[in-house]
Amino acid sequence: MHANCRCTTIMAGFTPATRIARDPETGKNYKVDGNMTFEEWKNSLTDEQRAALKYVDKSAENGIIKNIEINNIYPSSYNGTVTKEAPEKINAVLKERHASNLFNDAKIVKIQPEYVLQTDTVKNGTFCDVVLNINENALGGKTVKEIDSMFSNAASTVANSLRDGVIHEEYHARLIHGLNYAQVEALYDTLSEIHIDGISKIAYSDGAECIAETGVLIARGEIRKIPKEAMELFKRYIGENI
Repeated sequence: MHANCRCTTIMAGFTPATRIARDPETGKNYKVDGNMTFEEWKNSLTDEQRAALKYVDKSAENGIIKNIEINNIYPSSYNGTVTKEAPEKINAVLKERHASNLFNDAKIVKIQPEYVLQTDTVKNGTFCDVVLNINENALGGKTVKEIDSMFSNAASTVANSLRDGVIHEEYHARLIHGLNYAQVEALYDTLSEIHIDGISKIAYSDGAECIAETGVLIARGEIRKIPKEAMELFKRYIGENI
């Protein structure tokens, strides 16, 4: 996310008419066509898609999908200016919110200074790795207190601390969790056409940002500040009980 935040994945074709359905055998949740039962959706998959679905389930059970830890983040900053304090805070927030498993990796990058954190996807066969980028050009040499101040002074986002920034990226990752690369592209293409006012400049830019900004407000207990349209969008794609 950046002090104006956005997910950097370029996307295209996932129908917005989706809902959350639970596999009665495994208990896992999937986003399915809003007009289908889980079984109807599962039966509509191609052999390749069904095999990929089984691969994801098996990978999760075997612990192949790793959780990012501080040692995934900090070593890449040894030759840079990001102090250990910021990655430690990021890691602590993700652990507290049981969100570490949403990211396959985290790394220090050098990009435009207006970006603080950034959720990126890297194509990995049919699927994709979700990577949390930490921008050295924004965080280099700063304490968490200074980073918090940078967020609180940003007028375009509801995030007013590094914690909020991490939660914003958490919801970018939750949005695409379990989807293959084609589905991710399709989903973001659909959400790029959605512009909801009343939260922040970033939230208005597209539906994905609106969902992420809404997640921050929910985490802070500021549900009354969320427009009805934004809450409906959040529930539609994240599927959480508020």
